[in-house]
Amino acid sequence: MTLFPIADATIIQIASSTNYGNDVNLQVYPWASQYNRRFLVRFDFSNIPFGATIQKADLFLYETGVHDIDPRVINVHRVTKDWKETEVTWNKYQTSSSWSTSGGDFISTASAVTYAESIFLK
Repeated sequence: MTLFPIADATIIQIASSTNYGNDVNLQVYPWASQYNRRFLVRFDFSNIPFGATIQKADLFLYETGVHDIDPRVINVHRVTKDWKETEVTWNKYQTSSSWSTSGGDFISTASAVTYAESIFLK
């Protein structure tokens, strides 16, 4: 079974009140203070039967920018708030609701680790 995202957005620390839900690219960068960037991705799991066991899941990410680390390690965390794609920012998960912690509320232990490999489009 292949699942595609139903919602995604980048949240940027230095642009803490700006929504990037309509951007075509997702950004992630653990940079210096105030410059952190994270992205959120939501999947619809309703077609997976209740009680089913998922034995393996793969998440494929491709980096299109030039950075000093290749492949880039991406930690995957479960977000604990019901964020809205067209409203989410570094400070808020919905227009009228703030994250408990700026930058998102998520389970601190990574659910998985994946890698973003660089690709260069010509």
